Amino acid sequence: MARIRNQKSKNVGVVAEQQQQEQEQQEGYLSRVGGGGGDDNDDNNNGVVQVIESELWDASENVWNGAPISGSEGRSRWTNEKGKPSPSPLDVIPPVGWEFVGEWKIVVKSSNNNDSKGWEYQYQYLRPPKRRRIWLRSLTQQTTTKIITPSRARPSRLIPKTPSPPTTLTTTEVSTKVKRLHATNSFTRTMKKIRDDWNYKGLGCNLYKSFIFPSSIGVAVRLPLTINFDTFDRNPAWPIVSSSVGVFYPPMAAGYLSWSVHVEWVKWIMKYSLGLIPRVILLIYYGRSRQ
Repeated sequence: MARIRNQKSKNVGVVAEQQQQEQEQQEGYLSRVGGGGGDDNDDNNNGVVQVIESELWDASENVWNGAPISGSEGRSRWTNEKGKPSPSPLDVIPPVGWEFVGEWKIVVKSSNNNDSKGWEYQYQYLRPPKRRRIWLRSLTQQTTTKIITPSRARPSRLIPKTPSPPTTLTTTEVSTKVKRLHATNSFTRTMKKIRDDWNYKGLGCNLYKSFIFPSSIGVAVRLPLTINFDTFDRNPAWPIVSSSVGVFYPPMAAGYLSWSVHVEWVKWIMKYSLGLIPRVILLIYYGRSRQ
């Protein structure tokens, strides 16, 4: 009798542990259920699953990696709004009694720090860039539905339509139209990509005053070129190009075009240059020895 009681208590403990694990797993990615406006029934029957994707820029490999968070063994790109680890959107399973409605959607905000793919970029001094985006998917409670067999519809008689006479075009006309259509589509696609990638983030203004020549003064407007495109936010290793236009007194106008590279580029150039020095010395020594 004692063995049977011990067996039952063990089974109850295993079931409770499994239920606790399932609940913790659901809390890891189920952000909220209901909570919207409207009728109470709609709030209770509808919900939203929110998954946050975070990445850090790895300058040594020039790639975006999953952002390290606490409780995820160092590197995990998927979390919920509470910061707990979450499965990826492809691995998220709706809770018991719920089902997904529609597909996963990415939140795209109209902000200077967000690009067209939903990434929100964060830059901090002496720290690697960080970006994140939010995935959402609606779900609703499962309901039982009755299947009604439709009655057999009476077949209708179809009257064939008389085909219109085909139009004939010469080979030259067809090829000309195809070339024009291809050129128009290529130009339209290119301009659309540039327009979608453009994300204006601002400009700068500089005031110049000479202490040597009291009458000299000038003003310059600085417009960053590459930083206004989202592609350069997604690739922090690329160089940054900026332009400036200035007007000075005595009357003079000037334009500037500058570019800067990251420290990793400078390190690579210095390392490559130092590696060339011994080779150059050996070539000079070999040339003199042959003379």
